[in-house]
Amino acid sequence: MYKNFTQHISPNGIYFHHSLSLGKSGTYAAPVTNESHSLIEVSFLVAGKVDYSVDGKIYRLTPGDIIIVNALELHSLFIDPTTPYERMMIQ
Repeated sequence: MYKNFTQHISPNGIYFHHSLSLGKSGTYAAPVTNESHSLIEVSFLVAGKVDYSVDGKIYRLTPGDIIIVNALELHSLFIDPTTPYERMMIQ
């Protein structure tokens, strides 16, 4: 089962995003591919294994890792479906 929780923190567009997956194959969200945002994105991996592709370079994250993606930078997110996944993101 996959759940997304988004909570706006301030009126200027900064928000907190929480993603959670139980890690059973086929029950996670499809990869996020080639997206960009007008704001910097800071993600903290709580649990699981995730590959971030940022401008064509792959970063393999493990729990406790933080990744910062610059504004307007193309990035993709690939979640390993064999492990539980949890990520917190501020943008």
